[in-house]
Amino acid sequence: MAVLPDVLKRDLKVVFCGTAVGPTSARVGAYYAGPGNQFWDVLFRTGLTPRRLRPDEFETLPSHGIGLTDLAKKQSGTDDQVDSSEFDVDGLRSKVRRFAPKALAFNGKKAGSAFYGRAVALGRQPEPVGNTAVFVLPSTSGAARGYWDESHWRELAAFVGSAGEGTTSAKQGPGRRAPDPEPGTGGPERRPAPPGEPSGTADPLERKAKKVDALIIRYFEETGVDMATARELMPFLVRHGGFPRDHRAGYPLRELCRRLYAGGKLSLMTTAHFDQKAENKRWYFLPRGR
Repeated sequence: MAVLPDVLKRDLKVVFCGTAVGPTSARVGAYYAGPGNQFWDVLFRTGLTPRRLRPDEFETLPSHGIGLTDLAKKQSGTDDQVDSSEFDVDGLRSKVRRFAPKALAFNGKKAGSAFYGRAVALGRQPEPVGNTAVFVLPSTSGAARGYWDESHWRELAAFVGSAGEGTTSAKQGPGRRAPDPEPGTGGPERRPAPPGEPSGTADPLERKAKKVDALIIRYFEETGVDMATARELMPFLVRHGGFPRDHRAGYPLRELCRRLYAGGKLSLMTTAHFDQKAENKRWYFLPRGR
């Protein structure tokens, strides 16, 4: 019998998966109820829920497009206490294929590593499950606060909030789009885009991002590959007018992504993803929807 029931339904935005239910959560019968666990706070901070939910409200998460499960369903305890033989990786894959969420997000590296059978980096993973993107996130456990990096959670929130919602910004939160201004109210003037560049915005950085992203999508369509680095993409982008030239083996594309990230506009580059290293990011690119 499961310690806590799965919270799953079809077509959720994201399903969060931990290693196992913690001791406090098992005792009170609610997910992520341990002292110091940031799970419910970070859902609210990143805009995945409209308010800070309580652990005993976990069954309401599907109304916000969120599901919950664990690798070990029949044993509770900390990561050090749970035997890896209890991890049902095949069962999780089956659930993901059955319920088809937009994203599967592991709450902590241990769960992600157990799923893939190898060490994993934080961030979006290059191997999806069917059409479901996979993210490995820093653990929200109170014991892991010393290693906390919320940028990966915000990357996930931007990813699941961008489907069908248009451009989002860090201040608006995922899934929210600022309304177009009424005529005569002083809203930003929209100038025609230069020939060959996407229309709809007067911001040169946004125009550049949309043009380059469209070219990267075209690259994947023409080549059939399922992943590429900035170095590999640059010859194609230069040839088709995305950048005037390449230097430092893909630097122009990496710099564009860094500027978008710093400005809270990385969701404009639907193909761009990164792993956070100690001092910088390792950028990679996937076909849209992967």
